[in-house]
Amino acid sequence: MLTRDKRYSFKKGIPRKVLQSSLFLLRYQKNNVEAFRASVVVSKKVSKKAVVRNRVKRVFIEALLKAVGSTATSFDLVFFLRPVIIEKDHEAVYNELVHIFKKL
Repeated sequence: MLTRDKRYSFKKGIPRKVLQSSLFLLRYQKNNVEAFRASVVVSKKVSKKAVVRNRVKRVFIEALLKAVGSTATSFDLVFFLRPVIIEKDHEAVYNELVHIFKKL
């Protein structure tokens, strides 16, 4: 789970800029804080079972923290996960995140 200072709140709306991947859709915007803030959205389209959705979210957040640790970013990030991510392992998710962060 992300710590409170790294969580993104939707009170200000959803970020406008979009990057797409085969595993997720990323909406992002620059923020005034030195650290990143992130939110991960896993809808019921990914899986009807909460156990599967929570497992996917845990794997994704673990890969996200590992990927962000290697790059310093000051963005608000909102990830909308796609159903394909269920079949992927931790390394595939990590590699996709690193590839997307290079585009930021």
